Amino acid sequence: MKKKIKVIQQRNGKTVSFLVPDKGKPGTTPENEHWYHPQVQDTGWQKDLPEAERREAMLQAHKGDVRAAGRAMIALANVTNDLETSRKARDDAKYFFRQLKKDRIFQPRRLRITKRTPKLR
Repeated sequence: MKKKIKVIQQRNGKTVSFLVPDKGKPGTTPENEHWYHPQVQDTGWQKDLPEAERREAMLQAHKGDVRAAGRAMIALANVTNDLETSRKARDDAKYFFRQLKKDRIFQPRRLRITKRTPKLR
């Protein structure tokens, strides 16, 4: 059975007390209630590393897949409570998506022939 703590609140000028489940330290989520489980658990990414090393670690963890690395960084930025981690993860994600876009620009597009396409000479 979970431990319960007594909470005292003021409601409509009256003091009310009741028991609620203990959720641990304020600002933390218990391990059993964590809902984010990334595909790659150990990436080697740390906010204290220089940006080149952080990005290289993410690419190695995702086997060179730039899109997967960018998505993992966005997911990390969305779930973290640490502002510094969130900013750095978002910056790294933007870098990966810029790289992806830059590589895609130079690939030739396939020609789709439809009924409205003018006849080719």
